[in-house]
Amino acid sequence: MKPKRVVLGLHMTLFALTLLTLPEFALSEGYSAEVEVPWSKVTAQVVNLTIFLTLVAFLTRKQIAGYFRSRYESYHDLVNRAEQSRQEAEKVRTEIHQRLERLEASAQESIETARKEAKELSQKIEQEAQDLTAKLRAEAEKSAFFELERAKSELREELLELSLQAAQQVLSQSINGTEQKRLQDEFVNKIQAVN
Repeated sequence: MKPKRVVLGLHMTLFALTLLTLPEFALSEGYSAEVEVPWSKVTAQVVNLTIFLTLVAFLTRKQIAGYFRSRYESYHDLVNRAEQSRQEAEKVRTEIHQRLERLEASAQESIETARKEAKELSQKIEQEAQDLTAKLRAEAEKSAFFELERAKSELREELLELSLQAAQQVLSQSINGTEQKRLQDEFVNKIQAVN
């Protein structure tokens, strides 16, 4: 609203009040059977009231206009602040919504990443277990092979020693000393050739 409209509205309100109170002024002299309206007094009172109200309106027009202008500006200031607050709240709501969407996407990605890493870790552990089993099996086979070879070697040596002793006994009983010496040398040479 513009200040001129406010003053005009105020003038119209005062005029309407004047017209509504006119009969009261007319009857203010008292009641009589014959009602004569003292038009000269009524006119003077209406003129005086109109002058008074116009004077009051004229003298207070700046204050009234200032009051309504300040009310208008205050109202618009409140509306502007409310609009700014609404825009800020909308902006914050949008940011929160976007963050929430990113967090949900991030959470889903994190779950998928954790599942993938768990699967990879499981496969890695399984592969390491298979490799360790194969390594232990190979070492056990090697160890068994070496133990078998050592046992064979010990048995050969023992068998050789027993054979030598048996041969010595048989030969000492049936062969003379020179023949025995020759056979022993021949036997030793053959054994050395084998090893």
